[in-house]
Parts: sequence; C-alpha cells; structure tokens
Amino acid sequence: MAKAKKARTGSFILGLIVVLLAIFGAVTLILLAGKSAGNLFSDTAKREEYEAFLAPVVRNDPDTFDDVNQAAQTQLLDCTIWKILQSNMETGKYETVALTDGAGFQIPEADVDAQFASIFGSIENIEHSTIDGGDYIFTYDKAKQVYLVPITAIAPIYIPRVTDIQKKSRSIVLTVGYIPASEFAQDEKGNITQPEPDKFRKITLRTAKDGYFISAIQVA
Repeated sequence: MAKAKKARTGSFILGLIVVLLAIFGAVTLILLAGKSAGNLFSDTAKREEYEAFLAPVVRNDPDTFDDVNQAAQTQLLDCTIWKILQSNMETGKYETVALTDGAGFQIPEADVDAQFASIFGSIENIEHSTIDGGDYIFTYDKAKQVYLVPITAIAPIYIPRVTDIQKKSRSIVLTVGYIPASEFAQDEKGNITQPEPDKFRKITLRTAKDGYFISAIQVA
C-alpha cells in the first residue's frame, strides 16, 4: 500500500512538472513567433534577447515605477521567483518537497537575492515576505530563510514584444508592447497568430559590467 501511494505521489508530481514545462515551452514558442516581424529591425537577435529577459517580469504586469527602490517589492520578488522557475525547471536544481496543498520547491533566500540582483540590480534592502499571486502563493519561511513555491501551472497574463530600442549613454530604453497571452491562436496551417498589444511600457535598462538590469518601468 505504501509503495502504491508513493508511486501515485511521484506520478502526480511528475505530471505537474510536465504541465509546467509545457507552459514555459508555450511561452518560448510565442516569443519566437514574433521572428517574422523581425525584418523590421536591424538588431533582431538583440530584441529577442531583451524579450526573453523581460518575459518573467512582464508576465504578471507589475506596477510602473521610476526608481526600483520605490517599486512594490512583493511584485518584484514575484517576478524573480518566476524567473528562477523558468531558468531552473529543466535542470532540476530544486528537489520537490511536500507542501500542505500538494508539492513544490524549496528555494533558498540567497538564490532569490542573487536572481533579484540580476534582474533589478542591487537595491538598498530586500524585505522578503510571502507573495500572494491570487491563483498561487509563494510562502516565505523566515526561520529557514526559504521560499516554498508550489508546482503551479499558471499561464502568463502578458508576453513582451520589443518594438523600439534606444541607447542613451549607460541606459537602454525599450518600448515594449504587452501582448495578452490568452489571445494567441493558431491559423488553419498551424502558424501562431499574434494579437495586438493591450498597452505599451517604456522599460529602462541600465548597463553593468556583467550585462544590464531593469531600473524603471513607465507608461509609454
């Protein structure tokens, strides 16, 4: 009986991981679907690089901010954990753990800090806390300094589409269309058709020695 229960639990966890991988795979396909419009840009590869970088940030439509130090930290932490899930799901970096309502991952605070800095740069102070995403909760365990992240198959709200790139000194200003993910479709030939953006945002990247990070998200 115990072996059967363990087998069912393993199958359930495996099934959830497969669903989650399928969603991340679908997002990747949607991002690649914009390549046909890439002929309008001389720096198509760079544009696609920015779109991949912005995907976990744009997905849940965080509030705009002029200075990352004044942004809603729970929203930025939400983006960070989605980035970790997207980056490490296929590598199996985090083992599955039992949660009260299913299975999930235990992600160390230090990993969240490192990924946060890679997306938003170093800020004055990160206040870790539980993140309520509505359809999911990333629980922060202060005693263990870890996030308990359920294996959740939540599709993104928006997919980024970079429509303009402006370089200014140490900054890169991107005009980004927010494409509603739920409105992507396939035509009779199986090609992915892309809806028009719901809105546009101006996202400013600051360059650093090892790349770039987001310093502002503003209404375009």
